[in-house]
Amino acid sequence: MCGGMALRGLRPIMQVMFGDFCTLTVEPVVNYISKYRGMYNNQARCPVVIRAAIGGGRGYGTTHSQSLEKLFLGIPDLRVVATSSLHDPQSLLFEAVDDDSPVLLLENKVGYARLPWEHPLFSRRTEGQAYPTAILSGNDFRFSDGVIACYGGTAELALEASLTLLRQHDLAFEVVVFSLVYPCPLDHLQESLRRGQGRLITLEEGTPGGGWGAELIGRCAEQDWLPGSRRVASRETAIPSARALEEQVLPSCAQVVRAALELKRGPV
Repeated sequence: MCGGMALRGLRPIMQVMFGDFCTLTVEPVVNYISKYRGMYNNQARCPVVIRAAIGGGRGYGTTHSQSLEKLFLGIPDLRVVATSSLHDPQSLLFEAVDDDSPVLLLENKVGYARLPWEHPLFSRRTEGQAYPTAILSGNDFRFSDGVIACYGGTAELALEASLTLLRQHDLAFEVVVFSLVYPCPLDHLQESLRRGQGRLITLEEGTPGGGWGAELIGRCAEQDWLPGSRRVASRETAIPSARALEEQVLPSCAQVVRAALELKRGPV
């Protein structure tokens, strides 16, 4: 229905209450909505926005806590965008509505209750106009021991890990928070990687196999930017409802810190 409305000149917003159920949209999104511009030589557009609440941390269990956005990565003309505490969600929504491409707009469930993130130790830069990338440094961008790249609800986890590394290990890891998850703007990452000597940690709440982290590391490796990299993600298992078990499955600050120490000093 939303695809038909968009073809008739409207810009509909569709909401999937739990992102887990985006699987029900795969057929129309992949084979129709994202294909019309290419099929009809740019004479037809289908600017549908699909809002989807993703992520765990709320005890909702196996089929209401997943981050399945990797199912939609690599689809031509489909943009995957994520809100975070480092981005203005209203601006991202307006940009998605104005976009002539269909947009999957990811909203982390825990993030609904969070205020915009600020900390006096971190300097911040913003790259890009539409779907900007936030870049944060604990030493005013003078140098870096590596980069933590992330999006969505993992942004605060990455910043917590960066702060821990700075305070406890005297290591300065820049944090790069993308709002455009795919196609991911590599140029926003290049300068940070140059300062960080090519050390990259990717952080996502989905499982690592075939995920965003693997895609980003692969693209950076093709540019010969990476002498060292690590992926931090959820464990390859169903997400439990019990808080103690859920915390063992979802990525943690300790995992990010351990990955950073391995990159900088070798296995610990």
